[in-house]
Amino acid sequence: MRRFVCLLAGVLVVVPSLGSDSPREYDGATEMDGIEGTWRFVSAERIGGDVIWAGPPILTFRGGRYVGLRDGRTVERGAYGVDNRQTPRHFDRFPESGPNRGLTLRYIYRVDGDTLKIAETSSPGLNVERPTGFTQNDVTILTWQRVR
Repeated sequence: MRRFVCLLAGVLVVVPSLGSDSPREYDGATEMDGIEGTWRFVSAERIGGDVIWAGPPILTFRGGRYVGLRDGRTVERGAYGVDNRQTPRHFDRFPESGPNRGLTLRYIYRVDGDTLKIAETSSPGLNVERPTGFTQNDVTILTWQRVR
């Protein structure tokens, strides 16, 4: 019996130290988890021209729902979805309030640490067509910083 207890104690000490096959910085979260959180607008850059961006300066994404805030007030809310199987990764918003209510807004995105870059088409039609890359003409790149 004593041998069994010693063997069990040894296994309980050694197995957790073996760790995971995942890279150290990867915590097993999905990309949807990577986009989740609160983001503060930093800049907008249009490839091939100037841009004036007037959307909410704070966006919060949680569990497939988002809220846009300006001056502490909700100015837009709705649902969102991501598809990280695509390259580049796809991101869609489905506003339920605000000026784009009822539309499907199609984007591509990437998360690099605490920076979120979202690309949208700059042409009329409110993102009817999803951009194919971050460097194509008539694409606006929106940069957001994660709020801690």
